[in-house]
Amino acid sequence: MPKRSLGDPIPRAIVLETAHHIQEMYDVPEARSMRLAARALNAYESKGGWVNSYNEEIESVLEVVISKWIENGLAADAHDSWFEGEDLIVSGKRYKMDFPIYDIAEYDDRIVVLFVYSADDGIGQFKNLIAVDREGNEIWKAEHPSTDSSSAYMKIDHSDPVVAWNFSGHKCSIDLDSGRIIDTVFTK
Repeated sequence: MPKRSLGDPIPRAIVLETAHHIQEMYDVPEARSMRLAARALNAYESKGGWVNSYNEEIESVLEVVISKWIENGLAADAHDSWFEGEDLIVSGKRYKMDFPIYDIAEYDDRIVVLFVYSADDGIGQFKNLIAVDREGNEIWKAEHPSTDSSSAYMKIDHSDPVVAWNFSGHKCSIDLDSGRIIDTVFTK
């Protein structure tokens, strides 16, 4: 895997290769395997998993991340969305987003999109957590728990309300209908 900075999007070829392995190993449909691949690679990387080359570590990615999600039923869903770089794919249609996507959480009528936190090039507070409808139209941008100029969201939980952690150490429960913060807990 080429040298990249933490938070850079995982190259498309690597996501596709991982998704192919997931489909073969776990017999899951394409949309689910793409979503699992992107989430697993990002999760593995954020834990410092990459040592040498991707090819040497793909089995670790699948064993450590994917098998546990599948065993625990955390990825057992019927949703059909995934992402590649700046593209959000919903029911086979591609929608170009403004920034590279780090993760998504899909709900009945909307998709919560978390952009790569470093994609704003440090231009103040980054509103990198949004909700879009199934046609890719923005519904809301999540508010931030503070006025820190370096604030951006780093991780989301796939729950209702949406739970997101920001760079400053706040764990925020965010209303799925409005993007407003319902509750905040400082975790650092």
